[in-house]
Amino acid sequence: HILHTLCRFNAPSDIIQKVIQVDPDAVKQVQYVKVNSNHVQNETLRSSQLMPPLHVACFFGSDADTISSLIRTYPLIAVTKRFLGKYPVQLYLESTGLLAQSKA
Repeated sequence: HILHTLCRFNAPSDIIQKVIQVDPDAVKQVQYVKVNSNHVQNETLRSSQLMPPLHVACFFGSDADTISSLIRTYPLIAVTKRFLGKYPVQLYLESTGLLAQSKA
């Protein structure tokens, strides 16, 4: 879905908000997202790369407006573990360097 791609490449939040307005269900969709191999070192973890847009946005360090828009549209996803068994906030803190990378 286009929303995953926009989140992956840190598109401006106003564009992401427009996509959400047109297709609010897009925030619930999971999609395979390719990440650096140093984050995924074995085959078991590779299946954990199915992520909803919020997790993609957090993993790749999107801005606060983008993350807020995704959470407002589908709040439950904010408390759902996905990639590497982590919550979106963990992914965001690690991607921005605010939290040392923890072992999953």
